[in-house]
Formats: sequence, C-alpha cells, structure tokens
Amino acid sequence: MSPGGFGPSIAAVSAVETVEERPGPRIAEAPRAPRRRLKPAFRRAEILVAAARAMRRRGAATTIEDVAHEAGAARGTVYLYFPTWERLVLDLRGLVLAEFGRRAAALIGTAPADGDWPRRAGRLTSAFADFLVGLGGLREGLFQAPGVPRLSRDVTAPITALLRAGVEAGELAADDPESTARLICAAAQATADAIAAGEPRDRALAALTDLVRRAIAR
Repeated sequence: MSPGGFGPSIAAVSAVETVEERPGPRIAEAPRAPRRRLKPAFRRAEILVAAARAMRRRGAATTIEDVAHEAGAARGTVYLYFPTWERLVLDLRGLVLAEFGRRAAALIGTAPADGDWPRRAGRLTSAFADFLVGLGGLREGLFQAPGVPRLSRDVTAPITALLRAGVEAGELAADDPESTARLICAAAQATADAIAAGEPRDRALAALTDLVRRAIAR
C-alpha cells in the first residue's frame, strides 16, 4: 500500500487482487467450474469483478467479449445486466470511486484544523492522483475507455465538495467550484498518467499539490 493509505487495494474488487497476488495460475488460466444459477444481484457483482480482472490486464482495450470470457458467460448475459459498455464502466467506476471517498473521508468531511484550506485541497488532489496510479490497468479501463467521459460528476464530487466548503468558509477562491473541480481532477488524472509512464512519483505529486494550492488560494 502506498503512503497515506491510498494504494491499489479496492474493496469492490478485493477478491481479484487476493487471487492474483497468490503464486500459481492466474484465475483466467484456471479450469472453470460449471455455471450455476445465481441471484441477479450476485451475477451482476460477478460480472463487475470479471470486468475489473480483465481491465487490470488489458486496460482501455478491454471489450465486452473480454468481460464475458472472464465471467464465463455469454455476451448476451453481460448485456442483460449492463445494456451498454458505458453503463458497465460507469458502474464499476462508481464502486472504485466510493472506495476512494471512504479513504479520503477525513480530508473531505471536516474543516482543516489549521485552517489551511488550500493545503487541504492540494492533499486531497494528490491523494486522488496517487489512488489512480495504484489502480494499474484498472485505471486505464475506467478512465480511458473509448466513449466514456473521464470527468463525470462522480469523479469530481469529492473535490467539488471540498471547494464549496472552503469558499463558504471564505478561505478559497473558486467562483465556480464545479468547473474548478473538473480542471483539478483533469490535472490529477494527467499526473497519474505521467507517474504511470515513469515520472518520479514524489516530484509529480508535489508539483500537483503546489499547482492546486496556488490556483485556489485567496
């Protein structure tokens, strides 16, 4: 796990990581058990986990066929639960972002004890970028999938909430918190891409934090 508790472990797909971290055959290479009847909610969850597995390997190139193969299901079964590829990606992304929200709750839900709102915003943005890096191929599948918006409201919501609270407290300069949050999240995603491509992590996160602090400080 990375410093600050924002590493790659995602509760929604913990079963995937547990299997893939063990020595021996990967789950996709193991003989598949005969299909069994599952309640719809369990079958839907199984497809989401299968999508996470596939994305970890193939990133943004993941297809419905990959997910169906990983789940041991027909394409039609996947479409039964997720009528479009966008719906599947967004639902899985929602689970992952909810996990980030839980981990970042201390940075979102309370005012900074030292009153330094710009620093708090920088820390939250840096934590988000670090979290994205920890997702590995799953990050590419969730945020770079063709036809799926990278900056939907569920992505920007934590930053938007913090900006609004800071503006209300008179400590942050953001005339339009929602638009500002989109720009900040875009910078966080670009930082995560740069780190994944080999940029030194500490230097990239420090630059991101400084950028955010300067952009919104009064």
